Amino acid sequence: MIANGHDIEGRGSDEETALIRATTFGHVENVRTLLELGAEVDAQDYMNETALHRAARKGHEEIIRVLIGKGAGVNNKASSNWTALMLAVSCESLNAVRILVEGGAELMSETEWGDTALTMALRSGQEDIAVFLAEHGAVLPRGLAGRRAFIIACQRGLQHVAQRLTLDYEAVAGRPLQRQSSRVIDGLPQVVRESPQGESTASGTETEPSDEVSLGELMEQYDIKTGFDQRYKITQELRTGHSATVHLCTDRVTGMAFAVKIFEGGTPGNPLRAKDFKDIGGEIQLLRELQKHYHPNIVRMIDAFANLEGNDFRLLLSVAVEGDLFDTIKTRGKLTESETRHVFTQTLSAIIFLHELGWVHRDIKPENILVCDKHLSVQLSDFGISKKIDAKSGSDELATTLCGTPSCMYPSPWTHIEALANLA
Repeated sequence: MIANGHDIEGRGSDEETALIRATTFGHVENVRTLLELGAEVDAQDYMNETALHRAARKGHEEIIRVLIGKGAGVNNKASSNWTALMLAVSCESLNAVRILVEGGAELMSETEWGDTALTMALRSGQEDIAVFLAEHGAVLPRGLAGRRAFIIACQRGLQHVAQRLTLDYEAVAGRPLQRQSSRVIDGLPQVVRESPQGESTASGTETEPSDEVSLGELMEQYDIKTGFDQRYKITQELRTGHSATVHLCTDRVTGMAFAVKIFEGGTPGNPLRAKDFKDIGGEIQLLRELQKHYHPNIVRMIDAFANLEGNDFRLLLSVAVEGDLFDTIKTRGKLTESETRHVFTQTLSAIIFLHELGWVHRDIKPENILVCDKHLSVQLSDFGISKKIDAKSGSDELATTLCGTPSCMYPSPWTHIEALANLA
């Protein structure tokens, strides 16, 4: 076919090349022939997977040898930073793992949520692979992924392996804590099947503003005012998040301090439009509802503004003078058991209160828990991906989108993917 003019690097709708396709089906001779004819060994599909990723995912040992022999990048990363070694672990092929390690695979590469090939092997109970990786220098990563793998390994009866892997913990303990951003998570095929109607979230409600709804009507509906700069003065930036920045501001008359959360709206030179409101409307809806139902452990919204000149929306909020829990933990190094219990009690009280109103937060982490004083009085904040669920008795509505902050999520989505898919 190539002699008749077919492009050896031709791609389908999923960006697969002939080499990737042949690898998927385990056609080793076709793989050899394509490589001899000059096929690009590290060509990627739409998920950034190469032929080596596919071979590792399927456990095609001979094809892995052929591809590595032809110079395939053994440490190339696919979606969510998955490597070929991780995929070989996921298909439970010790021989494939051995070939990749001998070919130079990095043992400590991490996914976007902090997992390594070793943590995956431990969580899935693959003792032989875990021991092999350990013998070649792998250790448990410091952080949530490492602790999660240790706990699950012990539950599976692999205490002797897990304890052995923590002996060299200090080898990777030097990395400082880093803030983690929230998002809708991709790169996990078939983990979640969206409901046909979609979801109502604080960053995209069921009633997203259409072009027929004017900005003025939305401002009236949500009681959004103008004239922020005439009433308040921004003094300093407090933090930058995924979709907004938070600044300290003061009332020009009283001098009282507040926090202002600024969401960028339209593009420079273009006025704000109704559709610019879709990423903030749900959050305002929740915070307006909370104005009627006060809880001491949930951040209070004082007012909402549209800055028509600067093309942004602004939420005026109560200010937490001690910053967030992430900064507190980083500064102190740790909390005592009593302090931890105090923080948990307040946070759980806020969560229960939200659930009674029909809201789920979906991104609870230290960065979204504000510390109000030295006594660790806290407030839950940042409702950007919260979801309104029918709170009526007997409702079976579910939240089905896999979202939040990967490194702060509970283990089930990563260890019971098929079960989660069935629930969704």
